[in-house]
Amino acid sequence: MAAVIHPAANPSARVAEVRAGTVDDALTAPDGTPPHPDTLRDLTEALALLSRHLTPEVVGRHP
Repeated sequence: MAAVIHPAANPSARVAEVRAGTVDDALTAPDGTPPHPDTLRDLTEALALLSRHLTPEVVGRHP
């Protein structure tokens, strides 16, 4: 099953807040504590894996 997703013409305040944030903001705890180095390593490895395997060609083959 495929779905076409379009940006909202008038995004909510929460969407605007998320878009204005950075990856660092998303990974920082509410008390301001930065992420643990092991967490950053794990996320970096996961993103590297996705970048190798989740190409437009692969996505296009899975409706």
